[in-house]
Amino acid sequence: MTYVGSFFASATLMMTFVSHCWAVSVPGDYDTIQAAITALEDDSMLGDTINVARGAYSENLVLSGAVTIVIVGEETAATFLDAGDESKAILSISNASNVTVRNFTFRTGSRGIVLTNSSGIIIASNIFRLGNNGNAISSDALTDVNIINNTFYDNNRAVDRGGETTEITNNIFDSNNVAVSPDTLTETVSYNCFSDNSDARVTGTQAVTNNAPLFVNSHLGDFHLKEKSPCIDVGNGMDIIDRTIADTGAYGGSYTSFKGQNVAARDDSANVGTLSKVQNVAVIDASNEDTFSISVTWSANNASLSGYKLYYDSDQSGPPYEGKDASVESPIDVDSDVTSYTISGLTSPSIPLAAPIISNVTPSKSQTLDISWGSVASATGYRLYYGVDDHKENQIDVGAVTNYSLSGLTNGVTYDIAVSALYQATYYLSVTAYDDTVTPNHESDYSDEKSLDMGDESALSKDEGTPEAIVPFPLLPDEGCFIATAAFGYYDAPQVQLLRNFRDRYLLSHSPGRWFVKQYYTYGPKAARYIERHPEWKSAVRVVLLPLIAMAWVLFNALWLAPVVVVSGGIMFGALYLRRKKRKSAVISHAREIFS
Repeated sequence: MTYVGSFFASATLMMTFVSHCWAVSVPGDYDTIQAAITALEDDSMLGDTINVARGAYSENLVLSGAVTIVIVGEETAATFLDAGDESKAILSISNASNVTVRNFTFRTGSRGIVLTNSSGIIIASNIFRLGNNGNAISSDALTDVNIINNTFYDNNRAVDRGGETTEITNNIFDSNNVAVSPDTLTETVSYNCFSDNSDARVTGTQAVTNNAPLFVNSHLGDFHLKEKSPCIDVGNGMDIIDRTIADTGAYGGSYTSFKGQNVAARDDSANVGTLSKVQNVAVIDASNEDTFSISVTWSANNASLSGYKLYYDSDQSGPPYEGKDASVESPIDVDSDVTSYTISGLTSPSIPLAAPIISNVTPSKSQTLDISWGSVASATGYRLYYGVDDHKENQIDVGAVTNYSLSGLTNGVTYDIAVSALYQATYYLSVTAYDDTVTPNHESDYSDEKSLDMGDESALSKDEGTPEAIVPFPLLPDEGCFIATAAFGYYDAPQVQLLRNFRDRYLLSHSPGRWFVKQYYTYGPKAARYIERHPEWKSAVRVVLLPLIAMAWVLFNALWLAPVVVVSGGIMFGALYLRRKKRKSAVISHAREIFS
C-alpha cells in the first residue's frame, strides 16, 4: 500500500507540474480570450497560461473564482483589448487569486480593469489609453494587487484603489485627469513618473514629477521612451532587457517583452538607372561588378539598449537568417542610436537568361490578345511589355507562366508586344534589439519580416498583335455563341448564357480550350447561318447541345453530380446505341423474310 500511495502521490505531483507548464493560445486553441479563460477555469489540467496573439480583441472578460491564471499578450504595442459592450469593464476579476495580466493595450471602454475581493493580482507591462471618459483600473479594499510597470495615458482616472493592499510601482502617468486616488494611502505608491495630469492626487515616494516622459510618439500609440527620458533607470528593481535599474512604464521592469518595430525595406538603387521597377536596377561599382544595396529602417525601441542586430537571407524565409553574400555577413550589429542601415555589396543574383520566344499572339475575344511563349531555363518568372507606340508603355509581371490573356485593349489597334525572362532572388530581412549582457535570452524577438525581390532580366522577344471584335452572324449579338443562339432563338436564353459562362470559365483557361474556341469562331458563324435558314434543324441542335448544357450546369451549380451526369449520359447513349442496333437488326431480318 505504501508503494501504491507513493505512486499516486508522485503522479499527482507530476500532473500538477505539467498542468502549470502547459499553455493555451488565442486564437490558436480558442477563438476568444473569454473562451480560453472559461476552459482553464473548468479544467486546471489545461494549464495556467493564456497566450494571446497580436491583434485586436473586442470582449468583456470575466474571471470569477479563478485560481492561478496568467493572461499574456504577445506584444504590448500590438495586442489590443477593447470593450465589446462599452458600458461594462473590459476585464472584471472577482473572488480570484494569483491572476496576472500583462502585455496588452487597453483602448476603448468606460472601464479597463475592475478588481473585487481578490488576492495575488499582478497588472504589469500594459498600456491604458481609454480617453477622457475612461477609468483604467479600480480595486476595492479587499483586493491585493500589484500595479507595476504600466503606462497610463489620456484616461479620466488612472487608478482608483480601495486600500493599502494596492501597490503602485514603476508606472508612468501622463495626460490623465486624475492619476492616483484617493488622496491618502501614500505608503504603497513609489517610483512612478507623473507628467501633465490635471490632478496627480498621490505621487508617493521616489517619484519623478513634472517632467515629460519623452515617448517616441504618443499620438500614434508608440510609448517607448526616447533617449534621455527622465523615466529611464529611475524605477525599483531591474530591467530584464538590459540588466540595469528598471525603467518606468510599460517597456521597463521584469515583465516586459519587445521586438523591433515598423521594419521597412527598400532598394537603395531605386534612383539609379532607367527602369522604374527597383528590383531590376543594379548599382555598378568601381570594379564594374554588378552589386546592389538594400536600405532597412526601423523605429527606436528602447534608448537603454546596447544595439540592434540586422538579419538577412536569400535562401529561405524566417530564422535563422544566415545571409553571407553582402560585404558583412548576417547578423549585422548596429548601434542603439541608429534606426537605419544600408546592406551594401550584395552581389546581384545573376544567371544568363535567354530571351523567351513568342510563339503565338492571337485575338481571342473582344479587346483581348492571347500571348504564348516558350519557357526559359532557370527563369523564375516572366515580364510582359505592351504598348501602341512602344512596347515599354506598359509592363506586367505575369509570374512563372508561359501564356497570358491580355485584356482591356482597343479593337483594331496594333500593339507592340515583348516578353522577357526574369531570375529574381528574394531577400528576407528582420531586426532584433539586444542589451549588453552575454546571455542570449536578452536579445528580443525578431521583428516582422520584410522581403525584397532583386534579380536579372533577359533580352526581349518582340511581336505584335491586333485585337479584333468578335462579330457573330447578324442578329446574333452573343460575343461568339453563334450556334447556341441560333438554336435557342435569342441572346438571353439561359442555355446560351450557361454555355457562354462555360466558355469563359473553362475553355479559355487552357491551351486546348482556346484552340477549340478559335476553331469555333472560325466555323461557328457558317453553321449558325445554316440553322437560321433551315429552322427545322433547331430542335436537333438543341438535343445535341443538351449534354453539354447539363455538364456546364453541374460544373457551376453542383459539381458533386458530375459523376452521376457522366454515368447517366453513358447509359443514355448506350441505350440509344443498343436501340438503334436492335432496330437495324430487325430491319435486316424483315428484309431477309421479304426476299427469301
